[in-house]
Parts: sequence; structure tokens; C-alpha cells
Amino acid sequence: MNKKILGYIALVIVVILAIFLIFKPKEVAQTPGAESADILLFSRYDCPHCQEVEAYINQNKIEEQVKFIKKEVHIEENALLFMDKAAICEIPEEVMGVPMLWDGKTCFIGTDDIINYLNGVVATK
Repeated sequence: MNKKILGYIALVIVVILAIFLIFKPKEVAQTPGAESADILLFSRYDCPHCQEVEAYINQNKIEEQVKFIKKEVHIEENALLFMDKAAICEIPEEVMGVPMLWDGKTCFIGTDDIINYLNGVVATK
């Protein structure tokens, strides 16, 4: 009978932990070297779509108008940060990719979305 009671107690503890993990509020993690207000642009040196975004930024002098930090995902620290931001945006692993831009609360994936976002930021300045 004691084993039965211990089994019920263990089950209750597991259920409570599961509920806590499922309903835990999402927090935007502060990452060393990146404040929450910073815009992060994740890319990879050998990614053709990343090169398109980079060319657009250079041709239109976006860096003179919009403050952002470039993060190369082939560097482990940046890859972990990329995965953290993608998880916050609830992007499934099978569609995670670069280029991706994080504006402090939203992820923009792909050339068109990033360029449209940057154009919007520039237009409001």
C-alpha cells in the first residue's frame, strides 16, 4: 500500500512540473553583448540569400540609418543566440535558417522580409 501512495505522489509531482513547464511565461533572455533593443542580423558567409541582404544594405547605406549588429551563425556563440531568438519566435527547427533578423521581439526570415523590415525602419526616420 505504501508503494501505491508513493506512486500517486510521484505522479502528482510529475503533473505539477509538466503544468509549470507548459504554462511558464516566455521571457526575452538578455544575452551578453546584445541589449534587447538591438536589432540582430543573423547570416552566414556562404549563404547566397545572406549575400543579397548584405548587398542591399551596402547599396542603400542602411547601416548609416539603422543600428544593428551582424552575427555570423558559423560561430558557436552566435549560433546559440540565433537558436534562442528563433525559439522565442516559435520557429520550428525544420524552417530555421538565415538570413534572419531579430528586432527585439519579432523574427524576420528571408531576403524579402528583412529588406521590407529595413525599408520600414528607414521610412519612419
